[in-house]
This record gives sequence, structure tokens and C-alpha cells, in this order.
Amino acid sequence: MELQIQKQNLCINDLVFDSQVEQPVEADLLLPDYCPDIQRILHCDLCCLIHSTKAEQQRLSIDGELRLTVLYVSDSGTIRGIDQKQPFTRHLDSKNMLNQPLIEVLPKVDYLNCRAVSSRRLEIRGAVTLKVKAINCAKAELLQDCEGQGIQLKKTAFSVDSCVNAAESTFTVREELDLGAQQPVAQILSSRMEVQLSDHKAISGKIIAKGELKLQLLYLPLSADEKELPQELEYSLPFSQIIPAEGADDSENCCLSLSLAAWDVQPKPDVDGELKVLAVEAQLRAQVLLHQAQEFSVVQDCYSTLYPLSREEKQLSFLNFVRCVQETHRIREPLSAAKNVQSILSAWARVREVQCRQDEDEIQINGTLSLMALVVDTEGQPQFYEEQVRLEHNLPITKGKNLLFGLSLQPISVEASLNNTAQPELRCQLQLSGTLYSVERQSGISKIRVEEGTLRDSDEHCALCIYYADPGESVWNIAKQYHSDLAAVMEENGLDQDILPQRTMLLIPLC
Repeated sequence: MELQIQKQNLCINDLVFDSQVEQPVEADLLLPDYCPDIQRILHCDLCCLIHSTKAEQQRLSIDGELRLTVLYVSDSGTIRGIDQKQPFTRHLDSKNMLNQPLIEVLPKVDYLNCRAVSSRRLEIRGAVTLKVKAINCAKAELLQDCEGQGIQLKKTAFSVDSCVNAAESTFTVREELDLGAQQPVAQILSSRMEVQLSDHKAISGKIIAKGELKLQLLYLPLSADEKELPQELEYSLPFSQIIPAEGADDSENCCLSLSLAAWDVQPKPDVDGELKVLAVEAQLRAQVLLHQAQEFSVVQDCYSTLYPLSREEKQLSFLNFVRCVQETHRIREPLSAAKNVQSILSAWARVREVQCRQDEDEIQINGTLSLMALVVDTEGQPQFYEEQVRLEHNLPITKGKNLLFGLSLQPISVEASLNNTAQPELRCQLQLSGTLYSVERQSGISKIRVEEGTLRDSDEHCALCIYYADPGESVWNIAKQYHSDLAAVMEENGLDQDILPQRTMLLIPLC
């Protein structure tokens, strides 16, 4: 009988890139003409945004933006601000081919220094580390079945809910906000924005995503009083978006993550000509991960009862989907260094570092959170305070070993008030989001070559061989050793399992 071979295509996932690169921060800021001179710097803030990622053959491309904001006290004692956006592009070379990869980029601010070179010029130096991972969503061809020429196969059943496709797209949210009874805008000093995904549903190749943008704005109102203090505004901007996702359906086989790629806030005149309208534009980056249940048999070993053969094996790696993560974590801390505070102008938070470690039944998330507040002291002077606090969050897990997790932790709201000792007390709500996978590895045979011109030697005078097996021996290994038909060995000895529980005498039919 001729050799009849059946192949199967499997969706596999390989970690093909795992490295980090430093992105330098260098800026020389000159104050615009409308800004007064610098008396002292209050705070310099840096936000690193990822616009998009792209993979081509063996090259990863990352487009992003460094967003710098400086708050300072002018020579007249007022609080002023200046900002700058610096786009950047990084190209990273991979030793492996990139095939529809899932790309994860996690920026981390290493350091940031800001000094006034003169009353009109600022020099900023720093560095951001970009931690980059790329996981291929590729196809692998393996042997599924083989008949003829005395071929014997050892198969193992395997099932995974693997990642089969990763897609990335961007969309824009625009909104115009009316200040209402608030004073018109003289200058926007700083703006901060966070995105919160509240719900998503996949329907026929599309995902309907709902969420809200949290905007925190510090602006200088238009007033005749030169000592006017900045005002803070907070808005929640709901959005609903249809995101293309080929292959997505209503079987809960997809995960969606959203991140901010860019945002801008500009004052506009209202019908009376006053700058009391805020034009808000935010660009959001959507990453869709599609999963598919795969049940298959992997051929792990083979031999022929008639001919010698050679084979080729492949090492397989699968991301077995465990679950999407979306949880909140709350922190309440006073700024212990702040004394004699009269009022709080603004408060915000930045996650500085996050580390994840898998324990027996949970993932331990540890990190550092910077709590910041811009205040006015009892002498009427603006002051800035920053305090770093440790954060700990435990994420229970019920299944999966060797977990791979791309978890991000972002502050989505910060509230501040003065406690009974006139210290600012900050209440921060953070969102933990991401996708959990267990890493499953398996080896399988991809090719078999039978040497038909070389028939195995056989003893024509002997039909059976007696073999004394020890407890724990494999019937497969014994049959392979004698080049015997496995089914015949099992039938001859009345066996129904591969591993022998006790010392056994076996009759081995010789082909």
C-alpha cells in the first residue's frame, strides 16, 4: 500500500522579539512672546504616547510622541505653562520574520531634568525606555495522519484557545465643550487625558466599543486681575465607536484594548466672540486580538514495521487564552511634605513603574505611583508637591501555568481635598487592563521519509517474542523496539492502556 499522508495547518504563537530601546528626551524651549519671564520652575511633566506600530519582514517600526509640559512661576508671581510635542520614530530589527505579530510597547520614563538657562529659555534632558514585545500569529504545517508501508503513529490530543490574529487601527473622537459660567480662557496651562473602556461587543466582523475620555484641564482665566489663579476643569466625554475586526463574532473570541495616541485642546470663540468653547480632539489606538479554539492530534513519534524511516520535527508554541483583565485599584494617601496649604489648584498621578510576578494562584502587581499636587500656601505662593507611594494589587488566577501577561496600569481619576492638618489628601483610582495567556508548548512531526529500498531484516522462523516488562514501561516503546504492530501487541496481550502498571510478560508479534 502506498504511503498516504494527511497534513494539518495550526495557528501558532512564537515570541519573536523581546527587547528594549532608549528614547532620548532633548528640548530647548523658548518662551513665546505672550509668556512672562521665568522666576522659578514648579514642575516639568513628560508623557510618552504610542501612535502606531508596524511590522515588515524583520523590522518593527514604532511611531510615537513625547509630550512635555512645564509649569512655572512668572516674574509677576502668576502661574504659567508651556508645552511641546516631539514626534519620534524608532526602527528595531528582529532576527526572526514577523508574521501578523501582536506588538506590545510599554514606555517608562527613566529620568527627566529641567532647568532655566535664562529667564526666557528652558533646557530639558531625559530618557524613556520602550519595552517592546512581538508575538507572531503564524501557521505551522504538521503531520495529521499517515497510512501504509507499516507506519505506526503515536498521537497526543491537544486543545488550545489560541491567538490567531492581531489587528491595530486608530480612530478620532472630537467634541466641543462650552465653559458656561466659567471665565473665558486666557491660556491653557496643561491638559491631561485618560481613556476608559467600559464595554465592547463583537458582531459580524466588527466591534462596538463604548467608553469615556477623562479630561483634566488647568487654564488661566481672562481677567483684569494679574494675580488671578488658574482654574481646573474636569470633563467626562463618552464615546461609541465601530472598529473593524475581521473574523470577530458574538462568541466572545476577541479582546479589545484602547490607548491614547494623541490629544489636543484648543480654545475657540463662542457666538459672542469670547474664548469660552474648548475644541477637543483625541486619537485613540485600538488593538484587537482574535482567538480561536483548536482541537487536534499531534503526531509525537512514529516508526515503520517494514522499512527504516527518517522524520522532521517542529517545536510548537501556543498562547492559550485565559481571560481579559479589567479591574480597578484605589489608593488614598496624604502628601506628607506639603505644609500650610491654603487651597489645591490641581492634582494628578503618574504610574512610574510596574512589575508583575506569577505566584501559585495569583499574579502579584507591584509598582510605584507618583502623586502630585499644585497648591497655594498660606502666604499666597504657588507650590508643587510630589510624593511616590508603593502600590500592590493581587490578581487571582484559576487556571494556567507559565502565564504571559501584558498588563497596563493607568490612573483614570484623581480627587484631592485638605485633611484636618491642612495637607492635601489624594484619592486615586487606577485601571488595570490587559490579556492573560498561558504559554503551551508541544512538539510534533512535520515530515516522514520512508526508505522503501531497504526492507527490515526479519526472522522467518519466529512469529512471537517473549518480553518481560517492568512497571511503568510504555507498550509503544516496546513495540517500536521490535518494529511490531502496536495494535497487534495490545490485542495479543489484552491491553487497553500504554503504561504498564506492574511487571508483565508480553507476547510480541514479529512482522
